[in-house]
Amino acid sequence: MLTQELETQIRAIFAPLGNLHRVYLFEQMPAAKLGNAKSRFAQLVGSDESRILLYDDTFWGSGKDGFLLTTKRVYGRNIADSSSFLEVADIADVTFVRNALTPSIRFQSRSGPALEKHITMSNQEKQANTLVTAVRQTIELLQSGGSGTPVVANPQTGLQEVAICGGCGATGPVGTKCKWCRRAIKRP
Repeated sequence: MLTQELETQIRAIFAPLGNLHRVYLFEQMPAAKLGNAKSRFAQLVGSDESRILLYDDTFWGSGKDGFLLTTKRVYGRNIADSSSFLEVADIADVTFVRNALTPSIRFQSRSGPALEKHITMSNQEKQANTLVTAVRQTIELLQSGGSGTPVVANPQTGLQEVAICGGCGATGPVGTKCKWCRRAIKRP
């Protein structure tokens, strides 16, 4: 289940990224897109799963292809493929893959099989790579049960201070070391 603290930490991961094309978080998921995703590739979403992120990889924006990240699983479908899913607890790594035709996000499971989904994002490789980094951090946070690095709030504004690491592009709390490249995360 998704606690308020965990949701806040996930929002902090995505906050510095702004509005990524075709990416919908929590309540931003349009009902029609979510309905199409559930009927096409996420039929097994249970009542015990909270929906976190929907990535719509359709040309017309129907939500029939892409992936859905919940607190328990990643569900996905590419055009002309069958639907598939992986348990969040079984994901060993999330990587960006640059294919000849379109970039993809690869969810590698500990037990062997991988789930690879297109993330065309208007062929903007930097934006796609940024999405992969944020999804990787979110999955690690879900796997840790939210016990990762706490998000720090600015005492003057009460807002969370999160920035993008200048070394690898990951996000994290200002004043901490990036867990990926170990550089200090500083205010922009």
